[in-house]
Parts: sequence; structure tokens; C-alpha cells
Amino acid sequence: MKTLFRILGTAAAVAVTGAAIVVLDKILNQKDPLHVEEVEFPEEAEKDAEEAEKTAEAYERGNRTGSPR
Repeated sequence: MKTLFRILGTAAAVAVTGAAIVVLDKILNQKDPLHVEEVEFPEEAEKDAEEAEKTAEAYERGNRTGSPR
């Protein structure tokens, strides 16, 4: 009986591993391009040091609009 359970356990492990490989293969071979987000530095910050400092602080907090929270 122990041998039967070992064989069934091994077969189950092989089936799960095979399914995982198929799923990962489909995910990794998708033809969709990667999403790239473009971030532009505000023009006011390019001209004014104080505005640049505010923008840098906002970027540190994760605010991509350039205005302080």
C-alpha cells in the first residue's frame, strides 16, 4: 500500500509541475509589449530652483503630477 501512495504522490507532483510549466510558458510568451510609463519633468521646475525642489519632494512621495500633497 505504501508503494501505491508513493507512486500516486509522484504522479501528482509531476502533473502539478507540468501544469505550472505550461502556465508559465503561456505567460512568458505573450506577444504584448511591455508597458512603459513616460514621466516628464515640469517646465516650471526647469526654470526655478524652488519649484524644482517642490517637484523633487512630490516625486519622493510618489505624486507624479508635480504638485505637493
